Amino acid sequence: MEFAEFFINNIGRIATRTAEHMLIALTALALALLVAVPLGILLTRQEHLAKPVLGLGNIIMTIPSLALLAFM
Repeated sequence: MEFAEFFINNIGRIATRTAEHMLIALTALALALLVAVPLGILLTRQEHLAKPVLGLGNIIMTIPSLALLAFM
């Protein structure tokens, strides 16, 4: 019953926070698509660039994991 009461009493705040979260997530997705799709098209046409760019991408993707390890 506590969850239902909390939900009913805070429906406005929950809706606001949900909308904020969706805006942040969709903005990140749009920015990623704006970068990734043209880059993917470029790399299929310029194959000699694919290895360095993918290597750089792999290095960048490891940074959050390393940062998380530092906190442990």
